[in-house]
Amino acid sequence: MNIISWNVNGIRVIVKKDFFGSIEKLNPDMLCLQETKAQVDETEKAMEPLKGYHEHNNSADKKGYSGTALLSKPKT
Repeated sequence: MNIISWNVNGIRVIVKKDFFGSIEKLNPDMLCLQETKAQVDETEKAMEPLKGYHEHNNSADKKGYSGTALLSKPKT
């Protein structure tokens, strides 16, 4: 099992870089993201291009703070 943990320091910023290309190359079974700094709906929208994962998000009450996302491939 390949598990990647990544402090992204802002999900909306990192998806504008080569984030999806990196994820494709790493091909994790589970991807754990910290410091997304976005609300749940914003994280879901930012992660739309990433297919084949179940997504679970958590955000801070205060916008622009903390936030985590856990993405996992379906069990086959």
